[in-house]
Amino acid sequence: MSLIIQVTTVHPWWDNRIFEKIVTGLRSRRHDVLYVCQAGTDDAAAIPGPVVILPAGSGFAARIGRNLKAFIECARRPGAIVHFHDPEFVPFGLLLRLIGHRVIYDVHEDNLLAIPQKGSLPRWMRVIVARAVAAMEAVASRFLTIVIAERAYRGRFPSG
Repeated sequence: MSLIIQVTTVHPWWDNRIFEKIVTGLRSRRHDVLYVCQAGTDDAAAIPGPVVILPAGSGFAARIGRNLKAFIECARRPGAIVHFHDPEFVPFGLLLRLIGHRVIYDVHEDNLLAIPQKGSLPRWMRVIVARAVAAMEAVASRFLTIVIAERAYRGRFPSG
């Protein structure tokens, strides 16, 4: 049975959908799951099972660093199935696909609507980022397996 690497570079490690439903659910069915997630040093000991801790932190450099570390951890495990949840990991997911991994992009948010609402981005940058993410997701939908959480996303991800 292949190793399943569950990756989130944005969500907290205890995210209900990712950790409780997916990671715990797969492990209860005896799948070999490596959880790659961000957490503080105090939280690391509380996370059960095989885990790779990504450093918490905000800002552009921290986000790039987390995604790069997650990519390296996945790339070191040939033949693994990589299942990720964050649009900022899409370029790394595409690179993993290029080197032979099976990659699943789990879309559980309408990024075209959500990004323009993000107060953490300057107003002038929101539409640019939303369009860039939409373009990346369009490419991803051609090369990655897409799982969608809502039927409303079917127009953008018909194979999901």
